[in-house]
Amino acid sequence: MSSALGSGGWSAEEQELRRLEVRTQQRASRWQSVGAVVAAVATFAAAFAAYQTAEAVRVARDGINRQVDEGRLSAALDAIGGDEPAQRIAGIALLRRNVVERLDRAGSSGATETDRRDAYGLFGTSMLIVQNYLRSAEVSSARPGTPAGAGYGVPKLASETTYAARELLQLLKLKAQVVRLPGDKLGVDLSHVVLYGQPWRGIDFTWVDHFSRGLDLRSANLVGSRWGTSYLGYSYLQCADLSKAVFGLVRPDGLHNASLVFADLRGANLAGARLQADMTMAKLDGANLDGADFTNANLNGVDLSSAVHLDRAIGLDRAQFYKQKPATTPTAGLSRATKTPCADNQEYWDPPKDQAPAPSTR
Repeated sequence: MSSALGSGGWSAEEQELRRLEVRTQQRASRWQSVGAVVAAVATFAAAFAAYQTAEAVRVARDGINRQVDEGRLSAALDAIGGDEPAQRIAGIALLRRNVVERLDRAGSSGATETDRRDAYGLFGTSMLIVQNYLRSAEVSSARPGTPAGAGYGVPKLASETTYAARELLQLLKLKAQVVRLPGDKLGVDLSHVVLYGQPWRGIDFTWVDHFSRGLDLRSANLVGSRWGTSYLGYSYLQCADLSKAVFGLVRPDGLHNASLVFADLRGANLAGARLQADMTMAKLDGANLDGADFTNANLNGVDLSSAVHLDRAIGLDRAQFYKQKPATTPTAGLSRATKTPCADNQEYWDPPKDQAPAPSTR
């Protein structure tokens, strides 16, 4: 009986059955491995197909969005170039609405680099359109028979001009959304633009390159405005309310002044303003200097003797080239509050050299 048993006490038949069982298990194992590989390949293929589908959807979406944006921009430009004031105002409003929507999209979690670049580009384009519109705006006189223009007379602005200037203020308020996007620093140029009496309370130019030579902001509301390193040389700021305005910037690499060279600030309200600026030859007759801070200002050629509340100004001892003169007219400038409106005080504006002075309205 022992001779019929193989090694391990198994009979020949049992050993054959065992070998058959092992081969069957090995074949099953191989098929399982092949199945796993096939399943993995299928999963990868499905994932790749899903990615391609998603990418195709994204590309299509971006293309549609771009077409929509281009269509809206075209519609806005068509309206801005319209014949009626209502059309132009609607076009300017549509322009900013497009910008806001695009910036919101660029700030979303699913935004792509293309979304961000396009949003920045649209913002910059919109800024240029508004600036060009303001530079081309016509100015008439609010008083028939009396000349008016940059720095003289009483200009009358069209309603769409005032609205465009207000939209520029609103665009600049989008700073927090725009500065996070890729792109070169933006510029603003309003040279020789007339914005007489413009309500620009709190406007912020600190984050753009701002160059506006000869800008007319007489009688404008500029309370709390921030000018950074703006160039406002030869600008007309008579009777403007610049209380608590801030000129100049303090950066890690030092102080950076604004420029008010030869600017006309006669009768302006500078109460509490920080005037870190080059004010060479600026005019300040009748300006209210109550709490005005001249620290680091350049006052070369500036005469403050006819300003109001000169004794309450601060930082004059830290200003460059300041030479105090005795006040020759102790009540100079008070007429802006007690006698006649500041803008009507013709001591605060000069007619153009090629025109005769406007007749007195007193």
